[in-house]
Formats: sequence, structure tokens, C-alpha cells
Amino acid sequence: MTKLADWTLHHVDPDRLLYQLIDPDDPEDVPSWFAEVTAGGMKLESGDKGAVLVTMETRTRAKFYVAAVSVVGVFKADGRSATSDTEYSILDAGTTEEVDEFARTVVNVLHPFLRAELFMLTSRFSGKPGIMLQPTAILGQQAKPD
Repeated sequence: MTKLADWTLHHVDPDRLLYQLIDPDDPEDVPSWFAEVTAGGMKLESGDKGAVLVTMETRTRAKFYVAAVSVVGVFKADGRSATSDTEYSILDAGTTEEVDEFARTVVNVLHPFLRAELFMLTSRFSGKPGIMLQPTAILGQQAKPD
């Protein structure tokens, strides 16, 4: 049986690209969707045919706008035949330690994609340089508040 450590990135897509101008003089002028996005959130879930879907998201608030970005990576085991068992989940089959190690690995794999999407989104509309996340992910720290 394939282990979770054998899963590699097969595909990544932007999932959520939200941007809205706000009134800098009105602290309440923030769209409701902004509160629903976490700065540095990640979700792992079982996908079709034994794949693992990983969603990473972040948000930022500048003086004149708010923005939120998420990316979804599809991870599969190379050379593994697709299972037709819809109940099969490599996440459920893995130990807590294996899932934690996999999560640490995929954060580092997906972080450059999240970083690029946030930069492109925030530089596209404001006429100013975009927001750039740090070059590498820092694990185990609380995100700075917006």
C-alpha cells in the first residue's frame, strides 16, 4: 500500500481571487467575505480516486483595498493506479504523524503558488506594487492580524 509520503503535486489551480476597494476612512467598510478567509489557513481533504486536495488561503488588508487568495493542489502517488473505491482515503489510512508531516511538506510546495497569486492580484488593480508574502512559509506561528 502506498504511504502518504509518496503523494506528490500533480496539479494546482487558483481557487479564490477576491479583491475589493474599501473606504479608508470607514473601518466598517469591509466585505463579509473577508472575515471568512483566514490568513494562512490550510485544509486537507480526500479527493476522487484516492487523491488528496489541499487548499491554502491568505488575505490582506491595505489602506484602500482588501484581498483574499486561495490555491488548491491535487496530490497523488506517482505510478499508483486509480482506485474506484470512493470510501478509500489515504488521509484516514495515515497516522497522525504521517498526516502532520504531509501537511508540513505541502505547505512548502504550495506556498510559492499562493505567494504568486496574491502578488498578481494585488498589483493588478491598485496601481502600486503588489503584496508579496515572505519567500518561504513559516510553520507553527500565528498569522499577523490584518
